[in-house]
Amino acid sequence: MSKRPDLVITMFDYVPSGVVRNALRIAGAAQESGIRTEVWTAQQVGEMMDDIPRGIEARSLDVDLGDIYSVRDRKRALAFVSVPLAAMMAELNPRVMLSAGNHFHHSAVTALSQIRQGTAPRLVGRVSNALPRFSWWPTKLPNSLRKRFNARRRYLAMDRLVAVSAQVGSDLKNLLLMDSSKIVVIPNGIDIAEVERLAGEPLAHSWFNADQPPVVVAAGRLTRQKGFDVLLRAFALARARRPMRLIVLGKGPEHSGLQALADRLGVNGDVELCGHVNNPLPFFRRGALFVLPSRWEGLSNALLEAMATGTPVVATRCTGSTELLDGGRYGALVDIDDVQALSERMVDAIAQEKSNNGVLMRAREYDLTKTLRAYVDLFHDELTRAKS
Repeated sequence: MSKRPDLVITMFDYVPSGVVRNALRIAGAAQESGIRTEVWTAQQVGEMMDDIPRGIEARSLDVDLGDIYSVRDRKRALAFVSVPLAAMMAELNPRVMLSAGNHFHHSAVTALSQIRQGTAPRLVGRVSNALPRFSWWPTKLPNSLRKRFNARRRYLAMDRLVAVSAQVGSDLKNLLLMDSSKIVVIPNGIDIAEVERLAGEPLAHSWFNADQPPVVVAAGRLTRQKGFDVLLRAFALARARRPMRLIVLGKGPEHSGLQALADRLGVNGDVELCGHVNNPLPFFRRGALFVLPSRWEGLSNALLEAMATGTPVVATRCTGSTELLDGGRYGALVDIDDVQALSERMVDAIAQEKSNNGVLMRAREYDLTKTLRAYVDLFHDELTRAKS
């Protein structure tokens, strides 16, 4: 018979993303601290299955969606996950559960409601993304209100909320009226020494030869959230002003659409959609510029990693990025969806001499050891509450 887990961490799968990377790091730290930890996913798919920490039980809820899917596909699959999740919770009776990313919160809360009162685990929600964008435009207002209402209802059902940035924490308190006593801010962290080691690995790509134009690098799952369509349009404008190339690392359902957009813009020869790479850090270090064009974020791991390699960065003013760049002190910020401004900042940044002291010092403030210690302390506190 399986031993009762102290902590279960839930997410959709192991397809590379910031949510998965952080969840596995947190799981490893919890396990090392003596907390019996398991990872439960809707499906056991994705390259990051290789990163499951040793000694951690990984269980699946038997979804079979594959590793290339849209947000809509994932939502449909998650609609059916709460029943088997509740059954697994009832069978194994974990003491604490961490829903590792926003996408899984609804399933976790719904499953929790199906568990007999007094036997349910303490539920901690890691708020990994900004709140849904709000619009007062008459045709969009009802949908905005619905999304905010649903978000508030989910978070009210949770025992603790982990905000990945101070701005996310502030929004939970001031916009969703969450009790500040249940909110803890734990920013994403980074291991500078590990970044330095991985960034120094060789990179065999002719675009980074000394006689080639500067390369702009971006990374993330190819979905609407990440704004790569905006980046392509901005790149086309910037490339018309000076030679440059663009490499986008990551895979996702928008790959073919982005490739077609590059063709229509006439920049296909200078754009490469590389798909998933196991180690993106040599690309970040050798790039002339890293761009984060996201429409929304919590606090971007990719942006933080790029800064830790010393590469100049440009990002949109989404939650987390503005905070990380200290309002523009450590990198240029542009409005979300502003193609013209993004193109101008790209040209300006590439024209400047590369100096890494500022961004490196800022990245060092987000120490992974401190982040993981905060999670372990939180779990020990929740385990104590679960026993009381």
